[in-house]
Amino acid sequence: MDIHVWLVFVAASAVMGLAPGPAVTSIVGYALSSGRATALASVAGMAVGNLIAMGLSLGGVGALLSASWSLCRPVDEARRSRRADRCRRRDRRVTELRSRPSRECHSIRSDQGSSPATASASAASADISLNCG
Repeated sequence: MDIHVWLVFVAASAVMGLAPGPAVTSIVGYALSSGRATALASVAGMAVGNLIAMGLSLGGVGALLSASWSLCRPVDEARRSRRADRCRRRDRRVTELRSRPSRECHSIRSDQGSSPATASASAASADISLNCG
C-alpha cells in the first residue's frame, strides 16, 4: 500500500473520529455527570477503539468479510428453504382448519337431536346450523 493512500485514510479517520456524533455526546455526558477524569478515560477508550478499527481495516478484514460471503451463502439458502417449508406447512394447516366446520357448529348440531326444545328454539338452532356450512 502506498504511503499517500494510508495517510489520506488516517486523515479521514481522524476527521470522522473528531466529528460530533454519539461518541462526542457520550464524552460530554460523562464530563457533565462524572467529571473530567471519567471524560478523559472515555476519550482514551474511544481513541483506542478507533485505532483498532483502523488497524483491522488496513489489515484487510473488510476484504476477508466480503470474501466469506461465498462461504455463508449455502447456510443462508438453507435457512431460506426452512422458512419456506414452515410457510407451506402453515398454509396447509390454515386450509385444513378453514375446511372443517367450527366447534360451535358441532355443539349446535349435537344439541339438536338430544335436547327437548320448543319449536321456536329448534328452529333457531336449525338456522344457526345452516350458517355453519
